[in-house]
Amino acid sequence: MNKIYLSIYFLILSILISLSNGQLYPITPTHSANVRLVDNGSPNYNVFQLFPSNTLDPSCVPNYEFLVDTNGVQIEYVSLSRGWPQEKLKLNNTKAIYLYSDYITIGSYNNIINIKLVNTPLIQYELNYSCIAFDLNKIEIKFAVDTPFSVINQNFASFIDVKGLDLRTTYLATNGESGSFNAAGLFVWNTNYIIDNLYDDWTVSILFFGGKSINITSKSYYYQYENQLPALPFESKFYPPEIVNSSEPFNPFGFYSFPLLSTRINTTIFRPFQLLTVSNYGSLMSFPIKGVKGDMEYSTLFLKTSDFTNKIDFTVINQDNHNPLVKTNFTIEYNKFFFPNLSSVPVNIEVESDMFCTSFTNDYFKFTSFLYQFDTNIVVKGFPLGFSGDNKGFSNNLCFERPVQSTYFTFRTENNYDDYKSLSVPQKNPIELSTPKVESYKIVKVSPMNKYLLTITISSSVGIDAIQFLSQESKSSYEYLVDGDKYNGTYEVIIDAQYTPAFRDENGNWLRLYDGTLISLDPVVYYNYPSVPKTITYSSFSKVTFLYDNINMTEGEDFYNIAYLESDSIPHDFSFSLISLDPITYSYLIADRYLQNIMYPFTYDSTINKFTSKFVIPANNAFDKLSYAIIGGLANEYYFSGLTVNNSPAFDNEGPLFTKFEKVNDNVINTLFGWRFTITDKYNGFRNGFIKVMGSIDSSTYKFNFTVQNRISGDKHNGQYEILINLLPYQCISQQYTITQVELYDNNNISSIFKLYSPEYYLKNPFINLYSEGLEITTLSAICPQPALQDVQPTISLFTVYNQSIDVGSGNRRVSFRFNVDSSSGVKTSQSPKVYLSTKLFQIIECEAKLELLISATTASFSCSVDLPFSFGYPGKLLLSVYGFTNNAGKYGGLSSKNLRDLGYQYSIDTTFSTNSPVITENDNILSVHSDLVFYGYGFNKVVDVIVKYNNQETVHLLPTQIFGSSAIRVQISPTEDPFTVQVLNSDGIYSNEYIIYPVIWRYHNTPTETPTQTPTETPTQTPTETPTQTPTETPTETPTQTPTETPTETPTETPTETPTQTPTETPTETPTETPTETPTQTPTETPTETPTQTPTETPTETPTETPTQTPTQTPTETPTVTPTETPTETPTQTPTETPTQTPTPTPSPGSCNVSVTQKVINQWFENNQNFIQVEATIFNNGQTDIIGYSFQLFNVTNIWNVDQESANTYKLPIWLPSIQVGSSFGFGYIQKTNTVVPLTSQSVQCKEIPTPSPTPTPSPCMINVSQSIVNSWRENGQDFIQVEANLKNIGQTTVYQFSFQLFEIVNIWGVELLSNNTYQLPSWVNSIPAGSSHNFGYIQKSYHLLPISSQLPICQETPTQTPTQTPTQTPTQTPTQTPTQTPTETPTETPTETPTQTPTQTPTETPTQTPTETPTQTPTETPTETPTETPTQTPTQTPTETPTQTPTQTPTQTPTETPTQTPTHSPIPRPITCSKFDDILNFNSTETIYCKGKGPTHCIDGYGSECETNDVDGRIKCKTKSNFISCKGDHLVCKSNYLTCKVNISEGTPFHVHDSSLE
Repeated sequence: MNKIYLSIYFLILSILISLSNGQLYPITPTHSANVRLVDNGSPNYNVFQLFPSNTLDPSCVPNYEFLVDTNGVQIEYVSLSRGWPQEKLKLNNTKAIYLYSDYITIGSYNNIINIKLVNTPLIQYELNYSCIAFDLNKIEIKFAVDTPFSVINQNFASFIDVKGLDLRTTYLATNGESGSFNAAGLFVWNTNYIIDNLYDDWTVSILFFGGKSINITSKSYYYQYENQLPALPFESKFYPPEIVNSSEPFNPFGFYSFPLLSTRINTTIFRPFQLLTVSNYGSLMSFPIKGVKGDMEYSTLFLKTSDFTNKIDFTVINQDNHNPLVKTNFTIEYNKFFFPNLSSVPVNIEVESDMFCTSFTNDYFKFTSFLYQFDTNIVVKGFPLGFSGDNKGFSNNLCFERPVQSTYFTFRTENNYDDYKSLSVPQKNPIELSTPKVESYKIVKVSPMNKYLLTITISSSVGIDAIQFLSQESKSSYEYLVDGDKYNGTYEVIIDAQYTPAFRDENGNWLRLYDGTLISLDPVVYYNYPSVPKTITYSSFSKVTFLYDNINMTEGEDFYNIAYLESDSIPHDFSFSLISLDPITYSYLIADRYLQNIMYPFTYDSTINKFTSKFVIPANNAFDKLSYAIIGGLANEYYFSGLTVNNSPAFDNEGPLFTKFEKVNDNVINTLFGWRFTITDKYNGFRNGFIKVMGSIDSSTYKFNFTVQNRISGDKHNGQYEILINLLPYQCISQQYTITQVELYDNNNISSIFKLYSPEYYLKNPFINLYSEGLEITTLSAICPQPALQDVQPTISLFTVYNQSIDVGSGNRRVSFRFNVDSSSGVKTSQSPKVYLSTKLFQIIECEAKLELLISATTASFSCSVDLPFSFGYPGKLLLSVYGFTNNAGKYGGLSSKNLRDLGYQYSIDTTFSTNSPVITENDNILSVHSDLVFYGYGFNKVVDVIVKYNNQETVHLLPTQIFGSSAIRVQISPTEDPFTVQVLNSDGIYSNEYIIYPVIWRYHNTPTETPTQTPTETPTQTPTETPTQTPTETPTETPTQTPTETPTETPTETPTETPTQTPTETPTETPTETPTETPTQTPTETPTETPTQTPTETPTETPTETPTQTPTQTPTETPTVTPTETPTETPTQTPTETPTQTPTPTPSPGSCNVSVTQKVINQWFENNQNFIQVEATIFNNGQTDIIGYSFQLFNVTNIWNVDQESANTYKLPIWLPSIQVGSSFGFGYIQKTNTVVPLTSQSVQCKEIPTPSPTPTPSPCMINVSQSIVNSWRENGQDFIQVEANLKNIGQTTVYQFSFQLFEIVNIWGVELLSNNTYQLPSWVNSIPAGSSHNFGYIQKSYHLLPISSQLPICQETPTQTPTQTPTQTPTQTPTQTPTQTPTETPTETPTETPTQTPTQTPTETPTQTPTETPTQTPTETPTETPTETPTQTPTQTPTETPTQTPTQTPTQTPTETPTQTPTHSPIPRPITCSKFDDILNFNSTETIYCKGKGPTHCIDGYGSECETNDVDGRIKCKTKSNFISCKGDHLVCKSNYLTCKVNISEGTPFHVHDSSLE
């Protein structure tokens, strides 16, 4: 910033802050000294006629800031005749600002300012001021409305209207008997006062000094309900039931859980007076929970208020019509909840030149998290960070980058303040004590959502490295740097509250800017937030009216309304918003997930000369007079009582609850165990839930996401569910498994949450009905069939970091890791190790790894990738550590950064930072009828184009209406109810990320409620806010999943995914984030899709409400066996093509480097006048060398997965795919706005050098070629998933009658049958694959890239000469057996929902009259839908993929003659012998003896762990094993068992070869 600009800028500011100095004047010759008062923006500074700051106080507090400017003459001293001056800021001993503050009584005062300059006589100025008593004759105070209103915490409050007194500087004192005021003039009534004056007028005395007072009176809240007062509760229930009559103390159900009393009252008043008084504490109003008029349920919490007493007395007070209040006394005794802590555990610290490390050991761990604090940053992390050992004896070792300055590293058990540990970290080198300096700043209004852009320039001699803007968390200064460098830089941030900005230099010196901070002397400038104009008071907002004052709500539907405000005192550009204080909105508010979505801004409408605010009242709300708040500026809040809900069909503010909870296989020998439970939710209905389970010895963690679709029986209001852990025998250890977290959500986003050690959500514990059973129901004992293995901790034998450095300012901030884990007892592959990345600011990101390859019985390979936050760790290094790898003996291992370094592995990643890439991070809430959109991010200063992609039209290019620095853009869009994407392009030709925006639905009630194409009428107003703003590139959809974190303090990898705000209750919405070996009961349930904020809770009976938009269903939700519970009677207008078309893409000319691309349309639809296709593409390497790079261009793509975006419309192979080997292929997919396949353009291919040509072996007469392509991929809760379509093609010379193979980490699979653990075979209804024919199957796998199918074994015989004659009498065994709960009236219940097209056995005799035989009813299973409709895209679970429709695509009424017989005339010979090759490893499986021999360095290991090896380059070995598995690594290998021989690299260049002698 140039000096001329700075001078002008500061001159303007100095003019604005100059004051009249009429009460300050010289009394001696001034010589060269000038003294004047300066204004810091505070209303109680520089006031000459002062009033007391408290009406009961006879004193005033004068505050004056004055500038002394001597025009270059040195100041010797400055003194006062009264008090002393505090020097605020000095410049060269010739210019300084001083503060005089005092405490004076009523009266008039003068104060002499003495200024002594060098060689100059004493200079004196006189300051006159007075403290004036209040004149009650000039003060008028009254209540703004006649009756109090109920506020969000269920208490009662009244606002006052005041004249003749400034509430900003004077507090109204009372005796506290009836209540007290807050600073804004809101009076909160004392509940104890109400007890004695329930039906009489309520009065408050405002006390003034001298025994004077002003009394103001309000009608009782219950005055307005005089004829409706309720009787005593007709039902009372205690939780647990025996708590009152039992002599046994209450055992807490988790930390900070307490007994409850639930009462049912016949009332037409929503808030009858029901109060709980707590001995030596106070009182609590009861909370309305659920019900209807005449039958309402209220809850009262028996809060334990002190840890020093175990017995507490309570009194419950109830109304009884006009009779006196009825009081009931209780005494409850509490047992103390056991909380593990570290109070007696010593902690060590080791400080090195670049890092410091902490360590401690303990003999007990039970699932607690630890709170770490370093400088000002706080992180809460649980297992596995730092852990190694087991829960009976573990070590915790952590390392962090050492800061320059000295500091303290502290930690303790979360929520436990008894074990606080503090460790000192000394400074590196002597540091300079210099404070950063503010050069300039400005604050500009950005949006009506009370958001402002703060631009501030800071200089520092050593450089700024950390900034605190919006919280106490320190972040990299480069996240906000928009110009300059760390020594003199300009920073930008969007602010929406009065936070105190703070800047830290690299030596640890802080500059904190409070409101009124003096930042410059020449000229004089103060740091001030935007202030609310003095003309704005409570009365400014008093003239609020509503479009609908009296409301009758419809069950399950939100209500849309408009507030109108008429005011002459409010500037038209002033920012203020409305927040409804109804109980449901308040539930969203305290959940802290929907804050932005419940603020509705006012805007000025010049056509009616009023401010207007469109807002939403959530469904199933209170039948009451609703209160609301108006938030003005950055800090002012005003509360009002507003419109009335006359009738609400039901009120539901209670989350789903367990009513039955049973253990499955508890304390019995079994590897399958878990829980079966019933969930009830009377009105809203259960939607989805999350449960986390941990093992008592190895902390093995299992997470279950489930939805109403996963119920075993019942419905959404009362359904039975189960979660099961299924362990392999050799991975099972006998231990206890404990539920540590539960989160249940209903269809209105009301939650009930249990966390074992967290104090949150204690009022809505889902186990309330089961308190009497105790915490024991959450723990079961697993007894394994095999004795416990003995082993030491697992170790890491390989740790590969794919990034030496990372540009954290670019659009691609992904880092990737791969590591091998070794353990003699075997690696527990169901568990997910984590790689942690930490910064010098103590920010921690975790990368959750998944099994990539089981290398041997004792070695497993894991890998992971994670996208880093913008500017993460810059400048500096990211320290790496890895924890949480577990073995089959119950031990877990971990390596700190120091451990990795000492083992010779890369232990850090360097960071760089480029600033030329725009990034969109968030947006203002926008209603579906509004066009003014504001979105935020980084690097917007050069933006020239805003690209908006709507669902119903082509891409629109818009010019920004306004650009705010580099951080915000305003643009005018077309109003829409559908999600749309925004992308920006800057003048350098660089595109930002594509950012999806979900409008909040708002509709006029007088508009016909025709269901729109994309969003049904029930769409709620609360758009999910916890949606990741930037979905990883490999994820085919961007789902706004409101995802509660596994624990709010833990990272997203522990996150249970919450579905969008009203996901169809019949549609699964979650994929288990860490499903054990077997998926809990009903396959993955989340289909991450581009989902509107609300979808119908029940499928409509006629017209399908949701036509797919542009997102493939990501995760198969459930075996598509269930016809929608209410099958529509009409065929949807858009039907996906049944037979996919296949279009090859033109490829480069043949040669040594040759690639071909085939594209297949697997889905297409027409929607909102736009054609869409979903394409599966496969890249084939047809050349003679490996492809190491490939890029191409595609246009009009709305979504793409499994490739990385290189630039606009240009894509390349993903970073985790190093090459496509010769003869191999790689698949990706995309959705495009077109009706036909468009060839890939601008293809570029890069290959390795041509190897020496190798002879091509003659194809075997019995050979299966396996091709795989990824049709879907996504990342959820830190876990990568891929959906794979596989094809088995018989490229041999004879019919294949049996084929088996191995796949690992399978979540779901269809089209094949399970033969044994991880081994699959052809399904029973596929009797053969003739030569030249193929069979398709599909699966979902925990991986982020394609893994090879191993241990392939084809078994062949000569092609049968006879056609099977016997028709099977039953549907194939793998045909889904579950039938719809509500089928069409003429649909037989035994109709298989997905049967192979050639195998329709037991065909129903009556075809459903309303269901077309070739068209899926209601939900096309192959059409990607914005909301999953019970079926995956191209992914039928457990069924062939040839006909993935809800009903058989061709349902003949008679059994076809071509149906294969159940028993072929030539039965296949069961010979489960297979071999496969991966890199230089040969794997061989057989039930018979295996013989292997090798030449040169060879290493073999069998299933028993026995090894056979030679390291001699000329050595030869022979190995034999009777185990069913052997894995050999070497260059020249031959393995044989019975009829099968497998060879690899027998001579240089000879590929893998399989010889089956049974065919000869």
